[in-house]
This record gives sequence, C-alpha cells and structure tokens, in this order.
Amino acid sequence: MAKYRKKPITVEAEIYQKGMEDGFEKVHQNDCFCCQDSCYGCIHYKPYLNTRQGKVYISKNDMIITQSDGERYPCNPINFEMTYELIPNDPPIPNPPKIEVIKVKY
Repeated sequence: MAKYRKKPITVEAEIYQKGMEDGFEKVHQNDCFCCQDSCYGCIHYKPYLNTRQGKVYISKNDMIITQSDGERYPCNPINFEMTYELIPNDPPIPNPPKIEVIKVKY
C-alpha cells in the first residue's frame, strides 16, 4: 500500500475566547428559564463555528484555526500539537493550554 504525507500548509490559530464563535446552540434538553441564545459559559448552550461541514462545536481550550481561504474551525489542543508547529519568527501563543500526554502500552 502506498504511503502519503500531508502537504504543508500555513494556518493562523489562537485559543478560543468569548466572541470568536458564530453562535450558541442549546445542547441539553432541560429547559432553563435563565438561558438565552447567547449564554456564554452556560451548560445548556455550546458555542459553535459554521464550517463547510456544518456546525462544529467549540470546547474549552480548543484552538481556532483560520485557513488561508478564511474558513475557521476548532481543533482540540492535543490534535493541534501533533499536527502543527510554530513557524519561526512568529510570536508564541500566549498561555498555551497545558497538554498531558498519556502513554499506553499494548
């Protein structure tokens, strides 16, 4: 079987912060009389980004990646660290999320 390597691309990325989302969507069935459609941090609503594949929910510490064509999508910190490396001469990401790698023996 042939082997393939992912083509190198350059993206911009930063840790998710309030205001970067395209919206919030209710993800729990329980009605909450306090909640509104923009309840940042409420357990009943999750932030999301609209992508070509549809709504993609954002989790705490996700990196928001912006591709060269302008499309944005979230990426969890572990996958981000395994897939991307910082380009030299660019300032490092402030306060990057701490990632704990667990090694499993089979």
